Amino acid sequence: MKEKNFTLIVNHFEREHFSKDVVLVPLYIQRVYGGRFTIVYPQNETNKDLPESVRGIKLHPITYSGDENLNVYYRKVASYLIRNARKIDMLMTFHILMRSGKFALLYKLLNPKGKSYVKLDIPTYIIDRMSNFFGDNRLKERIKRIAYKAYFKRVDLFSCESSDAYNRIINNPDLASYFNDKLIVLENGCDDEQITELGISPKTFEEKENIILTVGRLGSLEKNTELLLQALKDVQFADWKAYLIGPLQDGFETYVENFFKEHPQLKDKIIFTGAVYDKKTLWEFYNRAKVFVLSSRTESSGIVLYEAKIFNNYIISTPVGASSDVIADGCGIITDIADPKPTTDILNDIISGKREIDVYDNIDTSHLRWSHQVKLLNPIID
Repeated sequence: MKEKNFTLIVNHFEREHFSKDVVLVPLYIQRVYGGRFTIVYPQNETNKDLPESVRGIKLHPITYSGDENLNVYYRKVASYLIRNARKIDMLMTFHILMRSGKFALLYKLLNPKGKSYVKLDIPTYIIDRMSNFFGDNRLKERIKRIAYKAYFKRVDLFSCESSDAYNRIINNPDLASYFNDKLIVLENGCDDEQITELGISPKTFEEKENIILTVGRLGSLEKNTELLLQALKDVQFADWKAYLIGPLQDGFETYVENFFKEHPQLKDKIIFTGAVYDKKTLWEFYNRAKVFVLSSRTESSGIVLYEAKIFNNYIISTPVGASSDVIADGCGIITDIADPKPTTDILNDIISGKREIDVYDNIDTSHLRWSHQVKLLNPIID
């Protein structure tokens, strides 16, 4: 039998993507189904030193200066597809927008028998934006819709990351007809192969420490770290500590400095670690923690929620991404997205013992591993 050839084309690719779905979905497709997977990406000053492959996935750079118009990259990808489309059994792209859609459309025009898979990675506000776009009757927008409809029609399978996104799409009168019969929920998983290789075993609740954890780009608009800090300032920590892991975004250092000037008693309780890129070190933080808090304004799914669940953290999350799916079995609670007081109250109840957080005895997390999730792609691969 001929070895299958899979390709992912992306508009942006950095070393940080090695531990995200951009690499992990191709990796586990290759592990589960065999074949060869190639990631095609624009090479520029920030990623010019990437290796030729990562964990068996071939990396194919297309030279593209960040100073050039992105259309230069599109033309080079078009040339790549003209040469290679008929050799590709499945083309994968990310996102619903035409920036990636043009790759999927061109591929299917060049290789109608090939399979096109789009991982939407879609926050709900993008769904609303697409709906508004499809309802716009200006001539320019009507012309764009012709291209979008051609793109949607030719995709064989779409996946989104949460039941919320799924329901919003299939119940949207402007979008439903293009997605109803070829949209699935593919939750973001955890890199089970690396967890095993690194020798990390989830701790029991008794082995864990009194740690509240968050992980992300601290101070970014999306992560809404200010909400978390405002919640933590009124927490009665006792022997607990909060660890905030991630790089501080530009300007947020000043916010943190002012916060500790106002609340100097919390310097030993709220600890900013900076970015932690080593996976073993990062996952051991999850493993030590009892509680994980996500204070985001928006998420397509929130990969950190899955990592928190794999390591048996009690989850407190704003109603974003896949948070409702993740805690549906009782491993956490949804909190307010604008008011910090409900998060403060939940944390104080946890610390005082009023809220039970040792909840994982009867919760199965095996489905949250990429080796399981990619099996949902069987209809277009096997």
